Amino acid sequence: MRVEIDADKLSAIEQLEGVKAVLDIPVHDRVNVAGDILVDAPGAWGGAGGNGFTGEGVKVAVLDSGIDYTHATFGGAGTKEAFDQATAASDAAPFYGAHVKGGIDLVGDAYTGRNTPVPDANPIDCITNGHGTHVAGTVGGAGVTPDGRTYEGSYDADTLKQEFKIGPGAAPKSELYAVKVFGCKGSTSMVTEAIDWAVKNDMDVINMSLGSPFGRATDSDSVAATNAVSAGVVVVASAGNSGPAPYLTGSPASGAGVISVSAVDAVKNLPGAVLKSEGTTINGINANNGPLPLDAPVHVLKDAAGEVSLGCKEEDYAGIPQGSVVVTKRGSCARVARAVHAQKAGAAAVIMINSTAALPPFEGPITSNPDTGEAFNVTIPFLGVTSGDAATVVNLDGKALQVSGSEIPNSSYRNYTNFTSSGPRSGDAWMRPSLSAPGESTFSAAVGGGTEGIRKSGTSMAAPVVAGVAALARQAHPDWSAEEISSALLTTADPDGVNGYQPSRGGALVNASAAVSASVVAYGDSSQFDGQKQAVRDATLSFGFDQFADAHEETRTVTLENKGAEAVTYSLKDTASEASRKGSISFSSKQVTVPAGGTATVDVTLKVNAGDVPTSYGESKNRPWFHEVSGRIAFTSDKGTLSVPYLLVPRSLSEISATAEATGDSSAEIRLANQAGLEGESMLFLWGQQDAQDVATGKDSGFDLSQVGVSTFQVGNERYLAFATAFHGRYSNAANNIFGVNIDVDGDGSTDHRVFSADSGAIIDNYSNGVPQVFVAHPKETDDAKKLQATRLHTVAPTDSAVAILLVPASAIGVTGQFSYTGFAEGRDSEVAADTIDGWATYDPTNEPFATDRSVKVPAGGKATFPLAVNKTALEQQKPLGWQVVVFDNVTGNESLTGPVPLENQPTPTPTPAPSPTPTQAPTSAPTTPAPSSPAPSTPAPSAPVKPTKPPVAPGLPKTGLN
Repeated sequence: MRVEIDADKLSAIEQLEGVKAVLDIPVHDRVNVAGDILVDAPGAWGGAGGNGFTGEGVKVAVLDSGIDYTHATFGGAGTKEAFDQATAASDAAPFYGAHVKGGIDLVGDAYTGRNTPVPDANPIDCITNGHGTHVAGTVGGAGVTPDGRTYEGSYDADTLKQEFKIGPGAAPKSELYAVKVFGCKGSTSMVTEAIDWAVKNDMDVINMSLGSPFGRATDSDSVAATNAVSAGVVVVASAGNSGPAPYLTGSPASGAGVISVSAVDAVKNLPGAVLKSEGTTINGINANNGPLPLDAPVHVLKDAAGEVSLGCKEEDYAGIPQGSVVVTKRGSCARVARAVHAQKAGAAAVIMINSTAALPPFEGPITSNPDTGEAFNVTIPFLGVTSGDAATVVNLDGKALQVSGSEIPNSSYRNYTNFTSSGPRSGDAWMRPSLSAPGESTFSAAVGGGTEGIRKSGTSMAAPVVAGVAALARQAHPDWSAEEISSALLTTADPDGVNGYQPSRGGALVNASAAVSASVVAYGDSSQFDGQKQAVRDATLSFGFDQFADAHEETRTVTLENKGAEAVTYSLKDTASEASRKGSISFSSKQVTVPAGGTATVDVTLKVNAGDVPTSYGESKNRPWFHEVSGRIAFTSDKGTLSVPYLLVPRSLSEISATAEATGDSSAEIRLANQAGLEGESMLFLWGQQDAQDVATGKDSGFDLSQVGVSTFQVGNERYLAFATAFHGRYSNAANNIFGVNIDVDGDGSTDHRVFSADSGAIIDNYSNGVPQVFVAHPKETDDAKKLQATRLHTVAPTDSAVAILLVPASAIGVTGQFSYTGFAEGRDSEVAADTIDGWATYDPTNEPFATDRSVKVPAGGKATFPLAVNKTALEQQKPLGWQVVVFDNVTGNESLTGPVPLENQPTPTPTPAPSPTPTQAPTSAPTTPAPSSPAPSTPAPSAPVKPTKPPVAPGLPKTGLN
């Protein structure tokens, strides 16, 4: 049930009889032939023994921006006039087309996700959108022949050997229903209502190419999706387009029982370009597949210093020779901005020299300038060459150049795309995404195009491939439950179909012919959350997140169900993924027989030694501060192989405790003891604030503040401040929250500056990327352009932690002496969730109560000390609560150790447990936190716009053309 109510009345609603849970409503963003071949759809249509499954009679609800049912691929008239007539009607045209059987517009064209929906009966897509039309074509379009007609031939193993203008969808005879949840622009908060519509109208499959990042199983739309699975509907959703950082995979794909889909690149070859001039030949990429051949003079764009220009500004192209091929170099701005600027200036083409020895990436159609947001259709070729060819290209300045087309191998073929959102699921670290499908450069129906197509990339394009395969499996197994259909897709997916198979990144490649042929299904996970109707099973083994100081052992059970008429005997084998840390898998039995119509179980035990998992404080070989033990279990029989993926997110621990004792009337000593586990890095801060646990557990995504401290250190001539923020609960990825300190530099009790950590992609590019960085806001600044400052410094925040450190130059907040600060935090996934600390703490980095510029490593079984030479005058003036020691490798919740500063003739605090009697190690002099450096190159930030406080649910296409 959806209600709108004041936030202060929520607790009363929660107490009402029959209310299981109260959840906030998120807002979401929008997230064929080559794809059909890669997933072996033709094998299901008529190959693999003549299965003959096309999705006929299976109802698929496409929850999206609507469907242009007048397009020829859906059996429509395929004319502009038909589209114009359909869009003018408030009710759907009587004839949807042979493939679109019905639907509903739940929102109206003017809906943006922030205003009131105005439903009507016509779910036609907007000419300015087209997302849903493209998605629906991939699910169940019939295909369009070269002469512009709806394909009406047979579907079998040979179908795709014919020429197509637009290839068929994965389930070309399925019945499509357009459930419109997006207006012509913007995002949506109507996903739960759309799911309800699909369930009430007896849909077999739901496709949702939409979502918001950092998805949890308990998000309201995730719960609705899980309840749809319980009601018998196979639910497929895109994982998201935010990139490879951990815990980005989105909601509602994060729901239990929902098939979450990542994207792989199914394009084997890319458009190339052969550049020739006066005996010189250079091979490059035609990054937007622009029209070739061409013959034009070269003009090298130069900057003020006479070097090759970046070409990032429109004025850089003023006065270029008309019809010339303009040469620029990569850097600073969005790559494709050069093509926009050059075309406006009258260039015939652009050559961008890459910053590495590789060719620049393939961009696909360029329809806007990402730097400005301006819509612009680039029609000239946007070419790219390697850095190694820079000198050769520059030497062509003023010469005639002939450019012809070619094909070049795609080095990313069968790789996970760089934009696909990584898992695992936020909160519990369970496995998501579920599997993968083609989602790069997918060619499908163009809205209002009649018979034309358009190429798009995103997990939005991958999910409908899987939804189509689900329709094939539903036709093949009409009596199976939604859980069984999902298991068939997951367990028959091909781990070898993707390069660098990794469960947390995207899983195995869906295989249509294997899914329709399945007779045995398998389950590992079973879960039920508040608001869900019943427990739901997944065909995965999620060991979740765990932390340990020695050996860790955990056992889970895989249940196999034989839906066939013959017993099947399987042998078992595990294979670790390339990204996995060392671990071992053992089975209760290495062979299992599943009787016909019966079940069998196998216990799977995972063992990991803490010593094989590196520190969470520092870079791992896989991703910053994130580790996994992962792989797949193969159940092999003479009938084929089932694969069940497994995943553990481990954290190896130190066990450092701290006590403080006075050693004089102006000196003290903090004594550290590491009783077991890893060597732990301990960092010293001045403890300024504390706060009680005051955010409800169900609403806390790791932003309920407990302590805030500060330190300072010098790098060259620049003073830095480091703010340590500790929380009562664990966050999965710190980028999911916004937290930091308000700064008062003039002592008037009001905020002059805000130092905060946030998702850098969401702030800088309006696209989440899961990388937390530090920003400074200046609320009293009158110039809007100067109100927000990006420091480009990473927040020091391991995944699955309850503490983070924010670095900021003192000059960025006007600090030259004493100032006051107070902590604040909020969760991006809830508009009502926020935490603040009453009052202010005082600190003077030039006159500290004791020196904080120190850290020390404490080995397992060892000791260390922080001697404190106390400035009693500063201590009295600033009145800190005491000392704070941050140890990232301690157990979550015990990473921030605090206590008052004891001096002789003053009461001594109650000590924490005494350290073991081992030699003491003197601390080394080191910055409290890593010295600031430039952030690692950001991944493409491919998801639809988000706001800093709450991510909208939107139909997501990845943001392309970034530097």
